[in-house]
Formats: sequence, C-alpha cells, structure tokens
Amino acid sequence: MILTGRLVVGAVTCLGFLALGATTLEHRSRPGALPFGFLCLLLAVFSLLVAPPEAVLGNSLLVRIVTFELIIVAWLLFAVTYTGRGPVASTRLLLGLAGLLMLVILGIKATSVVSAEAVGLLFATNYIVQSFTSALGVYGLLIAVRSAVVYDDLPPGGSRLLMICGVGFVCLAVLITAISSASARVTLDALLVVSSLIALSSLATVFRYEVFAGAGSAGHLARKQVLDEMDAAVVIVDRAERVLDCNEAFADLFGV
Repeated sequence: MILTGRLVVGAVTCLGFLALGATTLEHRSRPGALPFGFLCLLLAVFSLLVAPPEAVLGNSLLVRIVTFELIIVAWLLFAVTYTGRGPVASTRLLLGLAGLLMLVILGIKATSVVSAEAVGLLFATNYIVQSFTSALGVYGLLIAVRSAVVYDDLPPGGSRLLMICGVGFVCLAVLITAISSASARVTLDALLVVSSLIALSSLATVFRYEVFAGAGSAGHLARKQVLDEMDAAVVIVDRAERVLDCNEAFADLFGV
C-alpha cells in the first residue's frame, strides 16, 4: 500500500513537471524558457528515481546524484538567462559545466575500482568537486535573490518562480548530501515530498502569472547594449540610494 502511494505521488509529480516543461515550448524564445523546460524535464526524471524504495529500484545512487548535478546546471542556466545577470551562457560556459559533470560521474564510478589505499583520497576529491557544483547552484540562488530584492526589476511571477526553484534546490541538495548518513527510506520520502511541493507551487505560479508570456529582466544585456552606448552619464541606485551600477560615461566623468 505504501509502495503504491509512493509510486502514485512520483508519477503525478513527474506529470506536473512535464506539464510545466510543455508550457515553455510556446514561449521558447523568451529569456530562460528553454533552460526552465530542461530543468522541469530533469526534475520529472528525478521524481521517478526517488519514488520507489531501494529494494525496488536497486542501487541507483549514482543515477540520482548525476541527475541532481544536471538539475544544478539547468537551475544555474535558468537563473542566469532569465535574470540576465551573472556569466553569459556561452559555449565555453556550457563546455565547462559539462566537463565538471563528467568529473563527478568518473569520480563516483572510480570509487568501486580503485585500491583501498586510494579510496580516501578519491572520496575527498569527489567531495570537493561535488561541493563546487553545489556552490554553482547557490550562486544561481544569489543571482535570483539579487534580481528580485536588490534590483527589483523582475515581474512578480518571475520572482516567485525563481525563489521556488532556488529554495527547492537548497532543500534537495541538503537531502542528497544526507542520504548516506540518514535512513534511506526517510530521506527518499523527504526528497519526494520536496519534489512534489516544487511541482505544485511552480505550476500555480506559471499558470497564474504567465511567467514566460512576458520578457524577463534585461540585466547585463541592458548594460552592454543600452547603458554603455549612451553618451550621458547614468548611475543606477537602489531604494536605499546605494549605487548598484553605472555606465562608462559616468565612470569616466567621476573617475570611478
């Protein structure tokens, strides 16, 4: 009975994420739409991976970790492209993220074939690489918070969606880290609950505010394409009148 309930919740959560991803197809030219669709697809797969218990699915820890690492990459790309801040999603950045993901996969696979003397060093290396990957996800959360709170230039639906995904990422990261030290069943239950809450709240936000029907934040694109092309000195301040940004004309005029 419990197994059936878990599978039903996992299947419904998966369908919810797929429905979210489908909404991005119509607006795929909008900022952040395609990365969000990819993120939803990965979360759909992840919800199916955490629904069955270990006894049913077998040893799927590697698959779960790799899927979560992909979720981190997709989340970072979504935060960067939707807000228009942070590094530009260039080919070099994508190749670097792909290389980091390969290091995670190879490191986890290597733990089963290396000698006992090298296992400790390999685990330490894996921990550092995975911690760096998680830090990228936290960086995406900081970008989202800065855009929503400091710059305050995102539509209400976009801000809520970013916060939902960002907080959800943090919760999933904590649970994935704890899966080896806590009860596997309890941790899998928590992962499934968090995934379901992300799907439900994201569905409500996307359909209520039509997040991708409008444009996202201009962010660094506005700075490069508008501000620095202006001859007039322009400075941007927040509500507390703290300087956030300025164009080249302002910097040259005041020597900043």
